[in-house]
Amino acid sequence: MAPDKTPAADRQTSRIVSASSRIRDCRANNRFRGSRAAQRRGDSGWVDLHFTVSIDGSVKDAIVSKSKPEGTFDEAALRAVEKWAFEPVVENGEAVEKRAGVRMMFAAE
Repeated sequence: MAPDKTPAADRQTSRIVSASSRIRDCRANNRFRGSRAAQRRGDSGWVDLHFTVSIDGSVKDAIVSKSKPEGTFDEAALRAVEKWAFEPVVENGEAVEKRAGVRMMFAAE
């Protein structure tokens, strides 16, 4: 395999993934990172989040709009979504900020 001659900045940009890919990654890897008690009990649930995708693709202004069971997974969901990176939303050829929402599922293994 030939060495990668892509500039470092371009390689870093290629790590930004679409929302649907990121959601699958979160479900697979962040199930119980915030609630050991919930893990021990075998709890499962979901958190609805709303956030802004910035012009650079980062997440800001994340809030929990609803969750079940209420409060159990909220902090874990907020910590996870704040680490996500998106492809910036482009309208009329310019990157713009855009509100987005997602339901994050938590399940006992």
